[in-house]
Amino acid sequence: MSLNLSYCLIGPNSCGKTTLISCILGTTKLESGSITVLGQPVEYGKKNKTLQSIGYMPQEEALIDDLNVLELLQFFAHLHGMSELVLATRLLEMAEFLEPIDMHSMVSTLSGGEKRKISFAIAINHKPKLLILDEPSVCLDPLIRNDMWMALTKLSREDGSTVLMTTHYYQETQNADRCGFMKNGVFLFEDSPVNICRKTNTKLIDEAVLRILQHPESFKSDEIAENQEKDEEIVTSKSSEMFSFILFFRILQMEVAVFKRRFSFLLFLLIMQVIISLIYTYAVGGIPKFISLGIVENDDYGCKNFSYDAKCEFEGENINI
Repeated sequence: MSLNLSYCLIGPNSCGKTTLISCILGTTKLESGSITVLGQPVEYGKKNKTLQSIGYMPQEEALIDDLNVLELLQFFAHLHGMSELVLATRLLEMAEFLEPIDMHSMVSTLSGGEKRKISFAIAINHKPKLLILDEPSVCLDPLIRNDMWMALTKLSREDGSTVLMTTHYYQETQNADRCGFMKNGVFLFEDSPVNICRKTNTKLIDEAVLRILQHPESFKSDEIAENQEKDEEIVTSKSSEMFSFILFFRILQMEVAVFKRRFSFLLFLLIMQVIISLIYTYAVGGIPKFISLGIVENDDYGCKNFSYDAKCEFEGENINI
């Protein structure tokens, strides 16, 4: 895939688009084959410096409801290593892009479409070299969708970023430089939207995409087919989490901000810890009392007049026990 262009990955549900993106991000392990991103091989289970140059917007909402929009943008910007000076400039641009959303609005109070727009803003905030969008236009109204495409065009044309996105809104593919097609985990072919319409003898990109997905064998690229015959089947497995001190510190900052806003909940947790400790100490941690014991003593050691209520007297010595 060439750089500095916008690329749409198209295919029906469960064809492998999201799995491919997971492989590119290094969150899913390849048991055969390899992937190179921005000139660096993607290594499973190892820290990859190229991740800071990647922006990613997932299908599902991955926002923190207990933060406001400004805090959320700052949190993810810090994870990408942005300086405070650069971040201040970008926040002004993001505030203009997100209008009419208030930067101090709590994420939990926003609508679904507004949350999607914020997710998109987080992905482009650090001007990534590679921007990956997994069905970004879902649940968006035409105005927000148009704002998103204008931002993508600017990012690709002016900032030199590469955009890879998946979509089911096939009319959006006409804005892309190239389109790739997948079905049943197989990559069929790629071309520009104009050439796709020409090859399928259609005028609208929607009709062209539908015809390709209905008859994939008629459009499969010979070069891609040859490479796929040589490659073994790709089996994937989920990766484990990699520990990062920077990530730990930023998450700790985020948690502090959340608990400052929810001080009563934090106080409740502390009081509960004290109550639990007291109950535990009272139940099992004290000195045993009022326990009935039975004693069997088979050797009297010369003791005479022994009883449990009286002292024991030994013969020949004035000793009491």
